[in-house]
Amino acid sequence: MKKNLLRNSVLTGIAAIAAVAVWAGVASAARGPIGGPCGAGIYCLDVWQPVICPNGVVYSNGCYALKACQNPSQCVPWGGDTM
Repeated sequence: MKKNLLRNSVLTGIAAIAAVAVWAGVASAARGPIGGPCGAGIYCLDVWQPVICPNGVVYSNGCYALKACQNPSQCVPWGGDTM
């Protein structure tokens, strides 16, 4: 009985550690270039003023372009409707 309890406790601990490791990996992968060193500590408003940058990617606004390590001054407005 004690062996089963100990084994279950050890397995539960290992599962908890594995879950935290997977979560940490997913969280860091989810950040990608948007949460990279260029965008550290920058919070953007969800305002739709799309810009296209030299890398060919359209961002919802210049702030999100900056977070993706793009120079917003090199990005241009994209699309006809910015509302």
